[in-house]
Amino acid sequence: MDMFEEELKHAVIFTNYILLRGGQVKLCCVQVSEEHDWMSVKNAFNAALDLEKSVKEKLMVVYQKAEKHHDLQLVDMISTQFMEEQNESIKQLARLVTKAQMTDTKVGEHLFDQMMHSTFVKKSNMMYKKSIEGDPEAKDINKRQ
Repeated sequence: MDMFEEELKHAVIFTNYILLRGGQVKLCCVQVSEEHDWMSVKNAFNAALDLEKSVKEKLMVVYQKAEKHHDLQLVDMISTQFMEEQNESIKQLARLVTKAQMTDTKVGEHLFDQMMHSTFVKKSNMMYKKSIEGDPEAKDINKRQ
């Protein structure tokens, strides 16, 4: 679940597109909703899901404006590079929200944490990898062991 890397990639693509078209890029902070209670897993994932849905709605607004102005390049970029991944993120977060709804007890929270760790953290965390790809020293260490 390297969603932050996906979002960073999207930001770079949009930035490059704007610069390519002669525009200026003005970066601003992502506003965090004050409505959400972050004290439970369920609420945190609901907030993340709401944010992903909000991003999709904003992408649709940009898509519709691009379509209205016959900007086929932007229409293509949004539909091919962004919408599929955005829908996948929403689907994945919705599944996690469903699973998080079972965390009303401490045992449920523990089982959810175990599932999250084995599914997402352990696969992408460098601490669990035997070697680092592209690092010649890491390959030498593995040969010595």
